[in-house]
Amino acid sequence: VRTIRIGRHRGWIAVFPDEHQPLLRVEVSPDLLPALMQLRARLRHLFDLDANPAIIEAHLSADKNLASFIRATPGLRIPGTLDGFEVALRAVLGQQISVKAATTIYSRFAEFFGEKIKTPFEGLDRLPPTAEDIASAGL
Repeated sequence: VRTIRIGRHRGWIAVFPDEHQPLLRVEVSPDLLPALMQLRARLRHLFDLDANPAIIEAHLSADKNLASFIRATPGLRIPGTLDGFEVALRAVLGQQISVKAATTIYSRFAEFFGEKIKTPFEGLDRLPPTAEDIASAGL
């Protein structure tokens, strides 16, 4: 569950694994419906859905050092991102500290610089800050 901005559209998404099938269920706030195709592309990138695990596993399993890892985690994918600037910002803020500390710092950063948004989820009320949000803060 998170907030997202796509152009001038702002809203939230909730993504859950299906309990009975190998697929993801996505709930989208109505404000994002005009940007649904762009959101779909971003979600495909985020969850690495355009990768073909069978081809990747066949190739990597040929390496004797990787074969046991591939057998232990079939279908494992590399996560992508919804927003490159957000990932870069998190990387900079999280340098040389624990994941918990980095999460706390990013949350405070988003609270200060991020745009307020209403969602049905308690505590989820800010959009990730953009470079423009930070630059226009006038600090």
